[in-house]
Amino acid sequence: MDWECDMFERWYVLEAGASMLRLYDPKEDLLIRFPTCYLEEDGRVIAYGNEALQSILHPNIHRRITYPLEDGRILHEVSGLLQNAFQKANVHEHLLKPSLIVYAPFSLGEKEKEKWTEILLNLGIKKVRFVNLIELYEKRGGTHFLIHAGHSLCEMAIFIHGKCQIYKSIPFAGKQVDENIQQAIAHKKNCLISQEEAKRLKEEANISFQRKLPSLLHGIGMDRYQRFVSFSILSSDLWPSVDEVEKQIILWAKSLFDTLSLPAKAQIAQKGIELTGGSANLYSLSSRLQEQLQCPIFCSNDPEYDMLKLIKENFL
Repeated sequence: MDWECDMFERWYVLEAGASMLRLYDPKEDLLIRFPTCYLEEDGRVIAYGNEALQSILHPNIHRRITYPLEDGRILHEVSGLLQNAFQKANVHEHLLKPSLIVYAPFSLGEKEKEKWTEILLNLGIKKVRFVNLIELYEKRGGTHFLIHAGHSLCEMAIFIHGKCQIYKSIPFAGKQVDENIQQAIAHKKNCLISQEEAKRLKEEANISFQRKLPSLLHGIGMDRYQRFVSFSILSSDLWPSVDEVEKQIILWAKSLFDTLSLPAKAQIAQKGIELTGGSANLYSLSSRLQEQLQCPIFCSNDPEYDMLKLIKENFL
């Protein structure tokens, strides 16, 4: 990259994912994290993040939860959501005007970056800089096979001696598991469930899979008469929803690995594969990757924060 951060500037790091927004203050080592959503009632925003999600405890057909981002692209109004994060981090309460490093998918185009920049400057941000997975790992240097499994995207890249050899972005990650669960419930229980309910069931099913004990999961959906109804389903009935996405991620990872020369494969096999992102903890993803690629898999205890830490280490 052709820029460096000035030590006299107050820099923050923003990762605005489709499911979770993270704003990191490296100077205070403070992380603000909340769901990337807001609650609307009659076209008016009444809550953000976790407060918005509390509405699912009391279903109301006059309210809706909006997720304004996907793959880094802005689909709906985001100024209020960002302002909420800035207030939580007190970014405007310091002597120096805040600047932002925005971690974005490497597929994000220039027009989308211009939209982000305009919105952020209007919110009082002094400077906006973008960094993606490829730029970050090329600056880090070394040999790496990285799989970053987020909510709406899974990004993969292989680096040999600090240079990116091949990369791929595929639309198979946490969101696709949630959508599969919604379809499974519609088919098996004849009712529709929200994205939030699907995500909750995914997390509960994942715990059940890890314990290797099928459990009965409970949820709330809406029948064809738009009435809220309760249902129960075995966690094992949701396994195909996870299995399909894991298989797609493994298939693409193997196809990238197979493009390498034998010496490059040997280097990756020695170094291992790094698995990061909020969907890195899908039940059997790491073990199946290891089995298929015959490489050790390294997944940190907090995989969704790894990129923020690397940005701090390499750019701040």
